[in-house]
Amino acid sequence: MAASAALALGLAGGAVTVSGDAQARPVPVRSVAASWGLALYGNLGFGRPSGGSRTLAGPVAGLTGVRQVAAGGLHSLALTSDGSVWAFGNNSVGQLGNGSTATSYVPVQVPGLTGITQIAAGGDFSLALASDGSVWAWGHDDDGQLGDDDADPLGYSTIPVQVRGLTGVTQIAAGLKFALALRSDGTVWAWGENGSGQLGNGTTNNSAVPVQVTGLSRVTQIAAGTDSAMAALTRGFITSLTTVWTWGANDVGQLGDRTLTSRSTPGQVSGIDVPGVRDISVGDEFSMVLGSDGSVWAWGADRDGQLGNAATETLWVGPVETIGKDSGIIQISAGYSHVLALRSDGTVLAWGDNSAGEIGNGTYSSTPSLPTEVTGLTGVTQVSAGLEFSLAMHNIRFIPASGL
Repeated sequence: MAASAALALGLAGGAVTVSGDAQARPVPVRSVAASWGLALYGNLGFGRPSGGSRTLAGPVAGLTGVRQVAAGGLHSLALTSDGSVWAFGNNSVGQLGNGSTATSYVPVQVPGLTGITQIAAGGDFSLALASDGSVWAWGHDDDGQLGDDDADPLGYSTIPVQVRGLTGVTQIAAGLKFALALRSDGTVWAWGENGSGQLGNGTTNNSAVPVQVTGLSRVTQIAAGTDSAMAALTRGFITSLTTVWTWGANDVGQLGDRTLTSRSTPGQVSGIDVPGVRDISVGDEFSMVLGSDGSVWAWGADRDGQLGNAATETLWVGPVETIGKDSGIIQISAGYSHVLALRSDGTVLAWGDNSAGEIGNGTYSSTPSLPTEVTGLTGVTQVSAGLEFSLAMHNIRFIPASGL
């Protein structure tokens, strides 16, 4: 083997040691990215053109030191340990941020970004949060989703631009054509498309600059879907109580308020019986909450089994417990019509639509709507579901060839 080659020992999260004539030494661990599902325009990042899909998880080419992955419409993002951002896939409106509109089948670095702490991928735009609390955006800007006060129906930016007027941001989320930002003071700000009230400011007018979501404070988490949004809030001073609030489109019950009426300001979701909220996620027309007890609650469209409860109903207008407590699930990610769930042992469950192999079980069968384990993937630390494809960040153990 060449001096730069490495011998993979499998997928795992912990350190191991190897023994030999010399003193036993730890085997290095690398954090890499895996992808599966729809493979159009290079969004799986495995280095070659493909018009099909991949039903089993495989490696994203050339990425190590991965800290976060984000799946969008037909493009993907990765954040690495040095604070740089990498992108791959469709680039027709500059969503890769590398100054061009050329599709890339391998990760390319987004120039000019340093100290990035979080990334988010929308339908055809991208976001990055910097360590100084500023937010940067690139890609399509037809509805103001870049937040730089320059919305243009035919416009886009192939390089990052700063979102106007935002400071002290601690979390970001990207929907189809709108974005959210959580500030350190617990308030939420939104910009972009607003036809269904997904900006939460009491209007249905698009905004090319951030506007404050009405009536929310002490927010701890945010999530954005196609045209609806969610936030988790902490209430109470003596005993903290986490509540969930939603706003935006509600034509199939995705707001969980037991109506089919869209709402341009946040309203509280009732009926979620958990001691606390660990994670929230919003898909195309459905929403999910992960309780601190490991239970999963969901509502909205269920025609592809994306709620994970094997029910025959096509929609639920209020929360239903789809996975019981003590499941071991520690993170959820809702895609277009499928869901990924990370368990504490580093394995991944998936359910919902599988027409492009996004469940990752080696088939295209969409029959089972109950959670199914993603085949051959362990050591996972974070997952992200996009438009009919999936991404995961996981650890691999290896021995550098020079040490053999």
